[in-house]
Amino acid sequence: MVFSNVFNCITRFAIPCFVMISGYFAISNINRYSTEKYYKKKIKTILVPIIVFSIFYSIVSLIGQMIEYFDKGTSINLMSIITSFVTGNSQYHMWYLYMFIFIYAITPVLWGIKDRLGERKFNKLSVLLVIVSIPFALTSKHIFNYDIGFSIYYLGYYMLGYSMNKAVKIKSNIRFVIYLILGLLILLLNSIIRLYILNMGMTDASFEIPVIGNISFVDNFWLPIVLASILIYKAFLYLDFKMNLSKISKYLIYIYLFHIFVLNILMYALNKLGIIISPYIVVPVFTIAVFIISLILSKVYMFLYKKIDKNEIIENKLFSLISKLF
Repeated sequence: MVFSNVFNCITRFAIPCFVMISGYFAISNINRYSTEKYYKKKIKTILVPIIVFSIFYSIVSLIGQMIEYFDKGTSINLMSIITSFVTGNSQYHMWYLYMFIFIYAITPVLWGIKDRLGERKFNKLSVLLVIVSIPFALTSKHIFNYDIGFSIYYLGYYMLGYSMNKAVKIKSNIRFVIYLILGLLILLLNSIIRLYILNMGMTDASFEIPVIGNISFVDNFWLPIVLASILIYKAFLYLDFKMNLSKISKYLIYIYLFHIFVLNILMYALNKLGIIISPYIVVPVFTIAVFIISLILSKVYMFLYKKIDKNEIIENKLFSLISKLF
């Protein structure tokens, strides 16, 4: 429990930091595209994967139920698969892409707001949005993954990623180390407190703060995680190290989409073979294996997609359809 708890808490900066990174690149580069080209680009990177992977995970779920049917005689529940698809829950990590639909849709508006307010006021607005989002995000319940509430909560992180990057004028490896250590120490402290709560027989869902209500120690808007994520993101802004990551960056969203599938397959194989491995071994080994296999699958996906849609017919048709709707 100790190892899994620490690992779970320490890695919680990942999604907030990735949202901040996305915010920096999207807001910084939006003026390079016409409005039409920008939205077509986002349809390709967000909307198409949502459709493709929602169908993919629905099929995977059906196959999983069929395997259970032949192995254990359990019933096949088609309605649960349809309901999951309709609510955007074909797989639990899909919420991340749905969250970006609204954010990317209003990014041109954010650029206009930034121009009117200026960099400093835009930064203050970003911080304010993060603060305001904390109590609402911690206590809100969502049935649909495409609930616009997700987007509103993460909007502050998204804007902050841009404004913090613009505020850093110099590179400093010393500051990188300081901010990184501070962020990791906060996450470690949070993991210790969470372990104490778990040892008391409670869970994240059962821990309650007056007025705010039930909260989770691993929620992306739990205050220690918010602070740690911002500190770790800021640390890497100061890092004086040049490395070309452009070749792998285009695969990141697909690695994210595939990783649950790969992880479930590996876990199923272990359970089927009856192999028991220490978490101290299985966690780092699985992390590397899942990343490599997901990267390979991402490359296959992008290769096939380019073959199928050489002339960007899919993006053009979806853009035309959305334009007619709005």
